[in-house]
Amino acid sequence: MDDATFKTIKLESNWNVENETFQSGIQTEPLQIINRSTSPIQNNSIDVQTELENVTSISNISPSNIKINPKLIERFIFYINESTYIDEYINILINLRRTTKIKMIFIKTLFNLTKINTTTLLPFSVITGRGNRISILYGEEIHDAWCSHTSKIVMHFKNQEKSIDLSSCPTKLLYHNQYAIIGQMNGQLILSKENEIIQIILEHDYSISSLTSFQNNNIVSASIDGKIIIWSLKNDNLKKIKEYQVMISDLPRDLRQSTGKDNKKHTSVVNICCINDQFIIGGETGALWRCNISDMMLVPITTINDGIEDFTIICNTIVILSSFGKIYRYDIKTNVIDDSEYENIISICSSNVHLILLSENNIKVIDGLTFEELMSEDKKFIDVKFDYDNNLVCLDAKNNINVYSLV
Repeated sequence: MDDATFKTIKLESNWNVENETFQSGIQTEPLQIINRSTSPIQNNSIDVQTELENVTSISNISPSNIKINPKLIERFIFYINESTYIDEYINILINLRRTTKIKMIFIKTLFNLTKINTTTLLPFSVITGRGNRISILYGEEIHDAWCSHTSKIVMHFKNQEKSIDLSSCPTKLLYHNQYAIIGQMNGQLILSKENEIIQIILEHDYSISSLTSFQNNNIVSASIDGKIIIWSLKNDNLKKIKEYQVMISDLPRDLRQSTGKDNKKHTSVVNICCINDQFIIGGETGALWRCNISDMMLVPITTINDGIEDFTIICNTIVILSSFGKIYRYDIKTNVIDDSEYENIISICSSNVHLILLSENNIKVIDGLTFEELMSEDKKFIDVKFDYDNNLVCLDAKNNINVYSLV
């Protein structure tokens, strides 16, 4: 095996090899788009038909056919009886309140003005303020067309007494926070703080007839010539905001007796009170107006033929003191005016619930809501004011300043 020999045999062939190229591809059918839709689903509705209700006229119903539960009738009777009892209770309470009498109980005498007065001037008015502040106005009783007297105001606060000398008799004093504003017959306004004069203003030409505070730090003043001025009180300064002049043309037609140029003449203002955003203004001629504080457009409310001396507002009622001492009542809600039985009244003042009618030798306390008389006593007071505790501070004929409570 080791000596074996291998031989190669070569066979000739005549086959020629050729490369052939084949092309291949994939062919598909074109895309066909088919739109199909369905019919909308129909709602299956079910109708129920009932018989029409036969409406029978009430007039055809016999009362005997109406059936009412007896317990329901009992409840109706019970509530009717209860309402009657409630009305009776209310009437009893109202009558009890109306017939309940009150008394003036003496508390103390603050001071006697005769002992501390060093001048011949007479006290004629007492003014109260917060913190037991009290001021006494001194002046002459009789004046001509112009006041040339020298007078004074004595202020009492925390056992201290301070006198402020004036160039004319005082007419009004308004306490506003720690300030006191003094109005005089010569038209001057004096602003004082802690009993010291800090400002003297002359904007009014005639006697100051009204001083009222409103809306925090605002003051309104009026004079007998019909000039109304609104002030702002800030930083120890009384600054004039705007003014308005009341003229004859502002009077109601039944009081206006002149035409033409006379309508531009001035007419007097005796008092101003504030309700919310409105002024109530009283004129000496008997006209009572209201106006918005923003525009000061006077609208007549009513007329007092006797003229107006003063007025106050209590329990939505304007209580008017006429120039002849008669009392009238004007209801703000119903716009109805009534006269009262009270005559010969010289001054009025009010708290939130009580009205004081002061005559020469008598003092009356009236319920502000019902206008029923709660007290009448024969006392000779020169002036009376409520303090902030609703006690009465009275200046009597002996020049005593006494404090009374109403119980």
